[in-house]
Amino acid sequence: MSTKKANKKVLGLAALILIIMAVYSLYSMKELDRNGIYGVGKIVRIQAVAHGRRVYIEHWYNNKLHRIDGITYEHGIDTGQYVIIKFLSSNPDECDFYPRYVIPDSLKTLNGRTWEKIPPYITMGSTDK
Repeated sequence: MSTKKANKKVLGLAALILIIMAVYSLYSMKELDRNGIYGVGKIVRIQAVAHGRRVYIEHWYNNKLHRIDGITYEHGIDTGQYVIIKFLSSNPDECDFYPRYVIPDSLKTLNGRTWEKIPPYITMGSTDK
């Protein structure tokens, strides 16, 4: 097999993998949007990366501790901060997080409590410092 043919096969395979990843990502986002539930998570670590900040979050669901991570461009978030998360009950590790909501002290226990919608007493704040 010539080098050109091998390179085309490798590029084709790489393109196929990227397309599959993109489709899965879109499906997961739609599934989370349609069927996700809200809870509270705690930021346990923040790591600077080239394209933002990787945030590591812990949350409890069904008496099990889940550890997730995600990328954000938000400023003013800190380790130890509690955030609203949205996750799938069927897969609590499939998660998104919202650092701009102000979490009342009464919810800062990570007790696994969840809601179908963000309660009105949890308000949007600013993470700018």
